[in-house]
Amino acid sequence: MKQHGSMNPLQSYEMQSILQPGDTVIDVGANLGCYTLPFAERVGAAGKVIAVEPFRWLRQIVASNVAINGLSNVWLPPVGLGATRASWEARPPQFKFFSSPGGVKLHQQQQDMKPEEVMQMYDWDVAPERITVLTMDELLGVVPAAGVELLGLPPIDGLRLIKIDVEGMEKEVIAGARHVVQMFKPIIWSENVAYFSSKGLTLNY
Repeated sequence: MKQHGSMNPLQSYEMQSILQPGDTVIDVGANLGCYTLPFAERVGAAGKVIAVEPFRWLRQIVASNVAINGLSNVWLPPVGLGATRASWEARPPQFKFFSSPGGVKLHQQQQDMKPEEVMQMYDWDVAPERITVLTMDELLGVVPAAGVELLGLPPIDGLRLIKIDVEGMEKEVIAGARHVVQMFKPIIWSENVAYFSSKGLTLNY
């Protein structure tokens, strides 16, 4: 991360190569912003990057990185994305000692994890966060939804790329974006946790 600004520079470059100045990108699971920043630089001042990171502390880190790099074309709505509108409590990531915030889950946080992994990944010294989850269709205004206008997102008239890395909720995010996909026909670049966990035996489409 310190040397290249990303845990996977090749993947970052591949996604940047898809983009042109003026494009709009949705970065679902922005985490520290290691894809958000190069996306924003690539699409330029005329482009838009909507970076979705539901955890407050991570979202503040993304905002800090955006500000330090002088980028004015990034929006950070304080929500997560899923198949339906919902709200629940989730344990936030911890940054008091070495961890991997990229592995933090929004839902079913302790499922299939060893106790020591759970203790290392999540902050047990603070109260759980209340997370609001919307569909992407609602977030982008393709499907009318009460209160979404208060998030202050810019109008979207096109969408080039949806990047999704949400630790097992990828299908839910796509299910909640069916109208967006039909309308804009974006490229979807998604992590597939089940595929990696099964060593390539489960596609999980």
